[in-house]
Amino acid sequence: MRLGFIVPTSLESINLNPLNAHVTSAGYGAGKTAVCAAAADLIFKKHCDTIIIWGLAGSLNPAVGVNDILIGTAAAYHDYNIAPLAGSTGVGFVQDFAENIWVELDPVLAETLFRSVKELFPGRKVVKGRICTGDQFVQHESSADYNRVEKESYAVDMESAALVHFCHLVDKNVKVGIVRIISDNADHNANINFSEFLEEFGKLNGKMYVFREKILGENSTLERLAPYAGNAAALVAEKTLFDEACHKMYDRFLVEEHSADIDAVISGDGESGYFAKRIAEMLSVPFLHPVPREGLEGKKLLPVFDTLSQTSSVLEKRNTFTAKGAEANHILAFSCSRKSAEAEEWKKEKIKLTFLVEE
Repeated sequence: MRLGFIVPTSLESINLNPLNAHVTSAGYGAGKTAVCAAAADLIFKKHCDTIIIWGLAGSLNPAVGVNDILIGTAAAYHDYNIAPLAGSTGVGFVQDFAENIWVELDPVLAETLFRSVKELFPGRKVVKGRICTGDQFVQHESSADYNRVEKESYAVDMESAALVHFCHLVDKNVKVGIVRIISDNADHNANINFSEFLEEFGKLNGKMYVFREKILGENSTLERLAPYAGNAAALVAEKTLFDEACHKMYDRFLVEEHSADIDAVISGDGESGYFAKRIAEMLSVPFLHPVPREGLEGKKLLPVFDTLSQTSSVLEKRNTFTAKGAEANHILAFSCSRKSAEAEEWKKEKIKLTFLVEE
């Protein structure tokens, strides 16, 4: 699982932990077009296969009130109306997408989000239900003004259905989850409630990193990766698991060394080239294999190794790069064990290691 977040507006982005930066698209703006741009960033640049939209919404149902948290189970448009087209059933209908108005979200992901949110925010009411979307800030005088989609919804926002629609159209098997904090009651006081609520919402943003780690922990790849230690070729054959392994390595490198400037990724001997090539793609830098004879002067390299059996052998490989004028102070490693003595040796050499699997 490569889990990313969309936080629609810059106002909602307050207090986001910088550790989220590599898997967050924040501040693109409110509305359908903006959320599609944010989703494109997460899918095509940050390689996410699961996207959580995390922000504010207005309540349309007494079951959810201000400060409650809604986990979306289905999404629909409340302002999309192509009734004149053949076969249309009116508002909310989107041909070849939501012919029956509502699009159901992945139930396993929704249940995982529900359980995780309840644990992280024990003092808040958490509810699962439908949410509708439109390019307008809803301010109805009363529920009598709701259209039929709004009447079936727990809450209203300006992005969720469009995100689901976009992910459907790009056909990348991207799962969507919806976590919305209720900021107002979508009535004539909505603009006042929304402004007052933003500061409180910033406190919740502070837990996003912990929330992400919790979700990933429930979908851990470590146990499944262990049998492949030292046998990258076999792992490559398991494409989904291989991608997860690369994402895990990429994540840990960026979280721990998010400011590192890398000019290229270079592989060591053996099967590490499988990892190095994929990581280079994800970092959008060149992949160097085999080690070039020249042209490394002044380059900052990221070596990738599939095993670390002996500290001395890896140091020797690293010295091959640095002897040609390159810098290689960070190493990604696919390994199932690390002896404490070796760890001390790495510290002496001032090399930072990111391990994918550790025992």
